[in-house]
Amino acid sequence: MDEHHHKDFLHFLLTEFKENTGHNSCRIELFDITHVQANGQAVNEPTQDALHKRLEADAELKEEVKHLKSMLEQQASQMADQSKRFVEQQASQMAEQRTHFDNMMMQMLSYITSQSAQSSNDH
Repeated sequence: MDEHHHKDFLHFLLTEFKENTGHNSCRIELFDITHVQANGQAVNEPTQDALHKRLEADAELKEEVKHLKSMLEQQASQMADQSKRFVEQQASQMAEQRTHFDNMMMQMLSYITSQSAQSSNDH
């Protein structure tokens, strides 16, 4: 079968699969349908080799995904901790600024009160 006929046949199989199952199939699913028996055994030796390589690649990919997921979870936890520390730091700074502002206001009120009292005493 030449390449053009192979692509046409592949397109036909993908279309048939979608019509029969209601969802799109990928080439791996199509490969399994056409080359792997119901008991999981390949239909021939070259297919068995390809199936074995795919299963090895799948296992490696799963380990890589597991590792990446773990890294992402760790980074998310670190970011959450950093965010919490930042919020706490900002709240602390705002509280200090508020205390400083309150002290300044009390000093101003005290000064105004003392000036008012002194002015009243002068009259």
